[in-house]
Amino acid sequence: MTERWRWIPNALTFLRMLLIIPFATALLAAQYRLALGIFFLAAATDAFDGFLARQYNWKTRLGAIADPLADKALLITAYLMLTLTGVLPVWLFALVLGRDLLIVIGGLAFHYGVGRFDMEPSLSGKLNTLI
Repeated sequence: MTERWRWIPNALTFLRMLLIIPFATALLAAQYRLALGIFFLAAATDAFDGFLARQYNWKTRLGAIADPLADKALLITAYLMLTLTGVLPVWLFALVLGRDLLIVIGGLAFHYGVGRFDMEPSLSGKLNTLI
C-alpha cells in the first residue's frame, strides 16, 4: 500500500528546488521576511522528505543525489543574493562557493578514481547546514 507513495520524497525535493526562484527574488528585492518564510518552507520540505524516506524506506538513488544538491543550491542562492545586494562581502561568498566546489570535485574524484559510494548525510553536515 505505501509503495504507491514512494514518489513523495523526491517530489518534495524538486519542490524545494522550485522554491529557490521565489526565494532568490525575495532576497533580491530585500523582502527578508518573505525570503525567510520561503526558506523555512523549504527546510520543512527537507525535513519531511527525509522523514518519509527513512520511516517508510522510500530511499532512492535519485533522492540521495537530488536532496543534497537542492540543499546546496538553496544555500548558495542565499549567499549569492545576499552578496549581490551588498549584505555579505564577496570574499565570504567566494569562500562558501569554493568550499562547496571542492567537496563536489572531491566526491567526483573519489567516484571515478576509487569507486561508487553512497552519500549519507552526517550529523556534522546537518549542523553545518543549520548554522
